[in-house]
Amino acid sequence: MSDVMLTHSAAVTGFVYQNGDILLLNRLNPPRVWGPPGGRLEPAENPLDGIRREILEETGLTVDVQGVIDVWFGNVAGIGELLSISYLCKPPSREIRLSDEHSEFTWLSLEQLRSSHRHFLSNPEGFQLENFIQAEQYAKALANL
Repeated sequence: MSDVMLTHSAAVTGFVYQNGDILLLNRLNPPRVWGPPGGRLEPAENPLDGIRREILEETGLTVDVQGVIDVWFGNVAGIGELLSISYLCKPPSREIRLSDEHSEFTWLSLEQLRSSHRHFLSNPEGFQLENFIQAEQYAKALANL
């Protein structure tokens, strides 16, 4: 058996969407950004199990994973090469129990992000408006099926 050389880390992100609003969490650790819940996968963890685990740990929500929104690959400072899968997720409620990784949360519509709450997306290391537009488009497409 030969040694395996890992080429990158794997992560998942869950765009938690309910009634036209997306959940954003404020991270306490670098990068200190507002964004959806998520994180790195455990060794050999199925990404679907990973996104459910991350959302449960960070918010207390048990979600229904609707599908993949996007796949991203790039270099992240302090981590190196990262493959990330973004999912659209539906929660049963809006009752959030934050983990100690985050200081606060908010539910915002895409219109609120575009206008008065754009400061949530001002950090270049964080999520951008396009990420949330993509999540909402996916949610609307599913609703029309």
